Amino acid sequence: MRKWLIAGLVLVSLVTVPVTVMALVGGGGSTLDLQRFKWTTTPESTTSSTFVDIAGLSGVSICAQNGETVYVMLGFKSTFNGKVRVLDNGVPMPPGPVTFTGAGADARDFTFVRTIKAGTHKFRVQWASTGGSDDLTKGSFAVQYQRGTC
Repeated sequence: MRKWLIAGLVLVSLVTVPVTVMALVGGGGSTLDLQRFKWTTTPESTTSSTFVDIAGLSGVSICAQNGETVYVMLGFKSTFNGKVRVLDNGVPMPPGPVTFTGAGADARDFTFVRTIKAGTHKFRVQWASTGGSDDLTKGSFAVQYQRGTC
């Protein structure tokens, strides 16, 4: 009886685990032929636990279709604990908010991607602190995309 129970549990696991993994994975593709970028060396700080714009990296607009890839680099002055996300027309880009932590001056890179409808897309890079004050010393934002018709 015990062997049948174990065999049944193994069978259920073989069926449900791939289904669960499929639900957490997305994908797409596009012929990326253009790039826009922005960088800053103007220091910014936050103690806000709710998302606020990183002024030096927000406000880039593009005319795109099919897909886009956004790269963000943040350089920190000292110990940092927070989250970062990119909004495209007010909608969070996958994978959504990403947590970052570190001790001492350091930098972190993040990549955000999504399939899009043709049109104008305006980006905002946002961050929130998860403990204390986070001090940004520099950063960069780059978006690669396929030319759209606007």
